[in-house]
Amino acid sequence: MGDVEVRPALLQATPDDLRAIKSQFDPAWWVTERAKILLPKAGKVDFVRYPYMKAVYSDTHPDITIIKGAQLGFSTWAMCRALWMLTTFNCTVIYTFPTREQVSEYTAARIDPIIQQSPYLQSRIVDVNSVKLKKFRRDPKDTSAGVSLVYFQGAAKESDAIAVDADLVIHDEEDKSNPQVIEQYRERLTASRFKWRARLSTPTIPGYGVDRSYALTDMMKWLVKCSSCNAEFEMRFANEPGDARSNIEPHDWKEVVEGTLPRYKCHLCGTTLTDSDRAGGRWVAKRPASGLPRGYQVSQMAAPWISAGEILFSRANSTWERDFWNLKIGMAWMAGTTAMTRAALQKRASDEPMEYTGSGYFMGVDVGKRLHVIVGKYDENGSPRVVRIDSLPWDPDGDFIELDEFMLAYGINTCVVDRAPETGMARRFANRWNRPGATRVYLCTYKDETSNASSRELRFTSPSGDYDKARAEDVASVKAPRNETMTMVANELLQRMILPRPDGSPPYEEFYDHCWNTKRSPVFDNGMDATKAIESFVWEKTGPDHLFHALVYFYLARMAPRSVAPPLRGIISSSRASRYQPMLPEEDEFNPDRGRHAPVRVQRVG
Repeated sequence: MGDVEVRPALLQATPDDLRAIKSQFDPAWWVTERAKILLPKAGKVDFVRYPYMKAVYSDTHPDITIIKGAQLGFSTWAMCRALWMLTTFNCTVIYTFPTREQVSEYTAARIDPIIQQSPYLQSRIVDVNSVKLKKFRRDPKDTSAGVSLVYFQGAAKESDAIAVDADLVIHDEEDKSNPQVIEQYRERLTASRFKWRARLSTPTIPGYGVDRSYALTDMMKWLVKCSSCNAEFEMRFANEPGDARSNIEPHDWKEVVEGTLPRYKCHLCGTTLTDSDRAGGRWVAKRPASGLPRGYQVSQMAAPWISAGEILFSRANSTWERDFWNLKIGMAWMAGTTAMTRAALQKRASDEPMEYTGSGYFMGVDVGKRLHVIVGKYDENGSPRVVRIDSLPWDPDGDFIELDEFMLAYGINTCVVDRAPETGMARRFANRWNRPGATRVYLCTYKDETSNASSRELRFTSPSGDYDKARAEDVASVKAPRNETMTMVANELLQRMILPRPDGSPPYEEFYDHCWNTKRSPVFDNGMDATKAIESFVWEKTGPDHLFHALVYFYLARMAPRSVAPPLRGIISSSRASRYQPMLPEEDEFNPDRGRHAPVRVQRVG
């Protein structure tokens, strides 16, 4: 690029004149020294508390994407960028929120107080000062200097995208907005000499919204420097315990409760990272190429005021795993979609083989052409532990008598069975094992979630009376919200559950396949697949998935109300099942000739 022509007036400028010019055209200097922005709760914009924000405020790149954790100060930056633009140039700004309702809430709570507390801005706002439209004059003393306009709009419906040419468009929380509307707003920049655009959001799912936009930028990362070994790195929260690349320890809040002191650390030399270390970071582009849009990504781990303990506590108390990764780490994350791989499940396996006897276990059973069974318990640390994975044929005239051997051999506390497709057999099996005040077997029905809160409740019911004479509608049952429950189980499987030692048996191999065949897929709003406007998610199968559903029923069995149940001995005396007792396998080995593990067989006793 050639030399820029310098106007004669600048050559005659004094140092004070040059400082004034800098204050006008450097957004960071403008915020702190010229407009003297005061935030409603925090006061002055604080680059000491928010050290990673100084460079972002000064950046005048025309196309910026920010992918971030929550409450890190970027919405304030976007608001200040709009106000700087409006009072520095004659221009039009469109500032969008996901919904129209948020426009009123945000302008009243955040923007109006800032204008009211800044004499600089107060002197420049003219004529129109409503919730959705504000007008500014660049020079309050020169009424002929022209005005600037800012429109605050929603981004949920096509009607929100007003037909107004713009010079700067800002999309706050873009991932919660309608992507088709976002693209319509982009067309409003076509005639502008600026064509400036800013997009910021906590991310949601990979390849969507700001995550997709950020991948097309120079990908700036906030790198922290270790004071001991001088290594520079982005702060990372490991997804698995023992990950050598983790910059926080311990991995689990439970270890903090037991006395381990949480800390940030250098993953290379183990040195503790101080608040000053994290504050002294710098932005470095992963792809330092000219001509690319600018992109910034930062997590709450970079914020000096957020401790390692707070991050670990948030992980332990996040209702949904995705919320932690999206809101705290600032990372796009999708539960279960491609996560339940063989490799991921093998990481959850212990060195312990399958077990065949015990007491106080839980069981989940999915019904298909075979009975698909998961048996497990809680270990001494409170983690769910699977001890048996099996798939067995069933007698069409036997009322699931094959399951009686499991009930006896494991002293099953609670069992949940698929109610369909064999409802009659499932009901007779449940009533054979249940007694008034002591429910051992529930039949499960999934329910689809709706906007009704009751559709998301996990509900167990246990009838009273004579189980042998109970009507079909009186059977003990559980109704579970399908998608939410499956998400919970997938998260638990990948993060907490302990599986038995892999043994190459057909049931175990089927378990790998059935988990892989269970996918979490987005549902697009009004069929908007091309624009990726996601309304919700559903779990779908791409092949047999029985053993994953058996795992879901095992989870539900552990969630069931506990009852004081009588001993198993003699409980099935009213049934023909009382003619059987268990015969335990002689050894815990897979029998390749039989094609499955040595079963817990039953023998006739009379």
